[in-house]
Amino acid sequence: MNPYVQFALAMCLVVGLSLAGTAYLAATFNRKAKEDLRARLEPLAAAIGGEVDLDDATVKGRHGDALAFGRVANAQGGFGRLFHVELVDAAGGERWEWSNLPEKGQPEPKRVFDGDPALRDRLGLDFEALATVVPEAATQRWGFSYDPEAGMVRLSRAMRNRADIPEAAPFVAQLDALAEIGAANRRAQGAGEGPVHPGVAGADPHAEAERASHPSSSASPHPPASAPDARERGSIVGAPASGDEVARLNDGGAGADTPAARSASDTRAADAGASADRA
Repeated sequence: MNPYVQFALAMCLVVGLSLAGTAYLAATFNRKAKEDLRARLEPLAAAIGGEVDLDDATVKGRHGDALAFGRVANAQGGFGRLFHVELVDAAGGERWEWSNLPEKGQPEPKRVFDGDPALRDRLGLDFEALATVVPEAATQRWGFSYDPEAGMVRLSRAMRNRADIPEAAPFVAQLDALAEIGAANRRAQGAGEGPVHPGVAGADPHAEAERASHPSSSASPHPPASAPDARERGSIVGAPASGDEVARLNDGGAGADTPAARSASDTRAADAGASADRA
């Protein structure tokens, strides 16, 4: 056999073995990572009587009467990961966030309330006392927030590594703190004492949560959509227009019973009569 062919075959074999080895290692590491994640999330799911979704790194269950979640998410811009503890407790009103931000060289973290100062007063919450539910709170980046679009109160904390997921007892304590925050938020937002659940039946609150993770202004950057013209009305409700309606719309509405249509019809009749008289 030609030595060049032999060399080419040998290189193909080496490349094939390398690809197979890489695929095996990737599958092994992925399986190990999922097993580690499952081991961390299953106790949380058991604490709230829920279930684990490994693909989304999420636990879902109930805390009292409210839906509760624990989930891993990417931070804004993809820099690092966050662990969210969330409780569905919609109250409408205004968004707010209280953040704990450690500063280099400073013994105490910077604590900031982002929202209406009057709302902060109405909340009447001792956030410093609630901070005890977060281990090593003074040295970590974390915060409490309320998102009216998603209808959730949330505790978000920067993860130091992929295994930085709370144990079951701190997780339940954090949900208890969120329940206290939710009750105060309902009073402050004027939503009454009972929990107000999102108004869209069957809506997934995480669809709103992901969108709300990027704050936007109250004014939409897009111009309002114009009203559909007659040619579009056949598909507005999801059903095709009938053949007669399509023909009428394509004719510019000539079949409609309007003064302009009646005038056009009378003109055509008069022309036909004049032609008959000439004949």
